Amino acid sequence: MNLYEQYKDHPLFGRRILHILSPGRWQGNMYDAIRDSNYGLVERFIAWLPFCHHYVLVPENNNIEESRTNVTLIPHPYPLSVLTNRGFFDTKSFIKNFDFTKLDIDYVFCQQPELMYNIINALQTSRYGTSTTYFNFFHWIDSPKSRPIADYPIGFYRQVEAITLANKSYIHCDVTLDYLNSNWEEEQATTSLNFDYIKKKISYMPMSLFFWDNVIPQPIPLPKDKKVLVFNHRWNSSTGIKRLVEYTEKLDRDKYVVIITDSDAKSPKAGKPAPEWMKVKFFNRGEYRYLLENCFATMCFVDDYATWNRAVQDSLLFQTPVVCYNHPIMPHVIGKNYPYYFKTKGEFYDVLKKLEDERKDFKWKLPKHDEIFKETLITDMEKYLPDVSREPKWGREWLYHMLNNKLYHKKHLLYNTHHDVSSDIKEWSPANKGLFLSNSWEKIRLWTLGNGAYDNPECKFTELHVRPEKEKDVKKLIEGLVPKGPGIQDPTFAVKRKFW
Repeated sequence: MNLYEQYKDHPLFGRRILHILSPGRWQGNMYDAIRDSNYGLVERFIAWLPFCHHYVLVPENNNIEESRTNVTLIPHPYPLSVLTNRGFFDTKSFIKNFDFTKLDIDYVFCQQPELMYNIINALQTSRYGTSTTYFNFFHWIDSPKSRPIADYPIGFYRQVEAITLANKSYIHCDVTLDYLNSNWEEEQATTSLNFDYIKKKISYMPMSLFFWDNVIPQPIPLPKDKKVLVFNHRWNSSTGIKRLVEYTEKLDRDKYVVIITDSDAKSPKAGKPAPEWMKVKFFNRGEYRYLLENCFATMCFVDDYATWNRAVQDSLLFQTPVVCYNHPIMPHVIGKNYPYYFKTKGEFYDVLKKLEDERKDFKWKLPKHDEIFKETLITDMEKYLPDVSREPKWGREWLYHMLNNKLYHKKHLLYNTHHDVSSDIKEWSPANKGLFLSNSWEKIRLWTLGNGAYDNPECKFTELHVRPEKEKDVKKLIEGLVPKGPGIQDPTFAVKRKFW
């Protein structure tokens, strides 16, 4: 069954989504998308929305192999620094990559909300985007606790701006709003936020694990006479490494061995390295899965700022328990009634002792984060589906050319209705000349989508067709119409694509 027959009745069929990344994983100047959890979210979106076309703005150097017909990778010069990326966006390069005589964007999914103004500004500089829907995805919220250093520039104002500009913004849970509100514990230019307004523009995005389906366990040697405890978080102060060292240094080393999976723990950029009695090693994905499946337990000591945590879910996915510090965020991530939370050193030791009796029979079911998030996202997308109510000029002519002249690409349609901007050839001229960079084009497309046309999500360029089941209705709409264009293709435009 082809894509149209399978999904033609879905209200989001054929819609086009631009994904803005927040690149956080690099190997030198190569973007390591496979290990980047933010990119993993994009892969989730693509899987949830196979009937849409996805434009993904990716770093110029990346390890992404792409062959899907509904995905187009667009290179962009992202900064290598995560912090720099929050404050810099190359608008000039962005605009160069988008020719709106050829394509359209229905939704912008922005994983770097601080750049939302830049994105909207860039699109509207190109006279595009007034009908586009904008969604933010917050992986963190700025607050006094999240600043790298005390004097680091306050960033939450840009996040508030992003919430204001977007149709919808996604946060992990209510704790995130508590962090946002904590900014007013210090004196600010404003006295507070209108949280009633903000809550109306907020949806929730509980997040599960990515990339495990095709990972095959790769056996590694593990001590058979000791219980392996794994710390599978990054080695920095925000993950609670001080508490980790304090709580585990007195463990019986003939009974327990502690393994650290972050190889940077040997020589961190800041703070003390892992003590020598801890085993620090990098594991590839297959080895890491084997380690999680065969260790005694993993440990989570996140005790301060955190908006979500996926690493704490890793071992639970394979029915290996995690000994978890009872941080307010964790009940949202792994469940309220999880039995192995601790708050003090004594409780930590009690949990380990309890696990000696219960480890063999341990089973835990993680919350259905994906199902919840997917349903919320698609509901919001349908609610904010770009549409036009007033019939624009040239809408019926586009339908006429689709049906009678078999002109499907936006470039060809514009050649017949806005010839002076579609080509340098001056053989003829329509009634309205020289509409350069006109946002009326996006409205024409949206009107045709609401009146019998669909956009092919498997073509990287806008490709409009009359729905077979709507052909009679379209014929009535265009009855008696005499188009001004000659009904021919733009000779300067050609596209290679795969057909269904």
